[in-house]
Amino acid sequence: ETLDAALARLFGPEAAAPTRPAAQGEPLAPEPRARTLAERAREHYRRALEALRRGDWARYGEEIGRLGELLEEMAAEGK
Repeated sequence: ETLDAALARLFGPEAAAPTRPAAQGEPLAPEPRARTLAERAREHYRRALEALRRGDWARYGEEIGRLGELLEEMAAEGK
């Protein structure tokens, strides 16, 4: 029905929540897209560590590769 409802359905309730301007000296809240990329990066890192513990080097390499792609994407958005 609304943009907020659609965003909440796609990205979770925090994506639709408005962010208030930061007070002087207070860090800015991350953009919903940046937060989503960070969550995906954290998940690939977690999976890479699990693969490392199991000795699954192929899976470890895949997850590190995906993590690297996400980090590059995050860096490109920050420019």
